[in-house]
Amino acid sequence: MPPLPGPGPVPPDWGQPAQQWQGQDQQEQGIYGQLASLSVSDDRPADSGSRHEQVTHFLQVAMQMLWRFEGFRAQVCGLPPSSDPLVSGVQTIMVSITERQGSPLSSPLLHSALHGVYAEQSRFDSINDPCEALEVVIGKFCASTDRRFAGCVEQLFGMSIMEMCECNYNGCGEMLEPMTYKQSASFVSVPTLLGLQSGVPGTIAQQLATALGPNCPVPTCKKQMGIQRYLMQPVPQVMSISFTYEGMGATSFGGDILGALLPKAEMQLDLQQTYKGVSQPVVGSLIGMLVCAQGDGAGPRYSGFFYDAPFDPSEGHWSSFNAEAQSSVIGTDWSAVTTHCVQQQLQPAVLFYSVQLTSAAVPAPAQAPLPQPA
Repeated sequence: MPPLPGPGPVPPDWGQPAQQWQGQDQQEQGIYGQLASLSVSDDRPADSGSRHEQVTHFLQVAMQMLWRFEGFRAQVCGLPPSSDPLVSGVQTIMVSITERQGSPLSSPLLHSALHGVYAEQSRFDSINDPCEALEVVIGKFCASTDRRFAGCVEQLFGMSIMEMCECNYNGCGEMLEPMTYKQSASFVSVPTLLGLQSGVPGTIAQQLATALGPNCPVPTCKKQMGIQRYLMQPVPQVMSISFTYEGMGATSFGGDILGALLPKAEMQLDLQQTYKGVSQPVVGSLIGMLVCAQGDGAGPRYSGFFYDAPFDPSEGHWSSFNAEAQSSVIGTDWSAVTTHCVQQQLQPAVLFYSVQLTSAAVPAPAQAPLPQPA
């Protein structure tokens, strides 16, 4: 199975002079600004073909995943009539899934309801990564002229991040100007997570909190600086984490990698401990995952997992679903999902964490230190 491509959109380059990005509207930073500016000059439905079928197949899974976020579904369906046909289309899809559970979303329905998304055919043509495909969809929703709908989407996934870049080598203390941007997904490197190059496995929380920066500009230092991330208010309702597989060839990716990777998915992320700047106890609980498998000559095949807990979260179970809206119970804990993915060779693409304020004590990882050069 070929690996997913490397990381998608990334924060602005730390190597740029501060004046190039300071003072810009935050909406122009990160993926919101990048995706909102996509061309929509071709307003015709995309032509039939393998890529067109792949877009339809992906949307059949992605819209089911969005439907499973109950708060988002209720907000969108509760919006008044909109002048933006995309909003009406998303509402139609949400109602259709609710009323016809177990029935797949038909191609004609998707074409009609998500006409504006299909108009981005050229954008989809250039990517094979479900993480980036999801960002195209979310970005298109955020660009809606109906700001009430766009606000619902931004409340669901939108994260405001500030990065502080500091040199801690030998007491240097040099700091660059802080950088702020918006994103709908955080990226986690699988090779780094598994320690495939360094030999030292990491955690998701560590990669969210810190990163390596540029070399220190102080002439007598020149050592690599460290980046510490701050999560700004408001926090998203759902935090999405996209896996990147840079440098991993098809021959190196198999059951052993899946068996090592899936247990690294943390069931809970204490965001107050992971990020700086979070003043209240905020916890992300793993509730969903988007996965990808290579089809037999038909391109990637997508499916999803979701934690169903209608009444008591402690009595819930993990279920899988696919583009045909077929759903099956996998098990009550994450180990059952791991076993299923290893057996079916399902490659994790995106994790979804439900974010909530909490007063309960949650076991938290130690605060990740700023990375230091070797």
